Amino acid sequence: MPDVNSGARKGGRSVVIGIAIAMFIALFGWGATYFGWSDPEGKVQLAMATSFILGIIGGYKAKG
Repeated sequence: MPDVNSGARKGGRSVVIGIAIAMFIALFGWGATYFGWSDPEGKVQLAMATSFILGIIGGYKAKG
């Protein structure tokens, strides 16, 4: 029997992915101004980019 909710889950997942990407871009681009952190060497941005990429990899591995 086909799963009738699989389409809703796929649509919901793409919305969450879109929100995560938008939040990452906003934090990466304007986070220092908004939150007031000092990052002249770019270490905070590097940490954010690394955690985002590792989150993507972890999500794909957990998905199966």
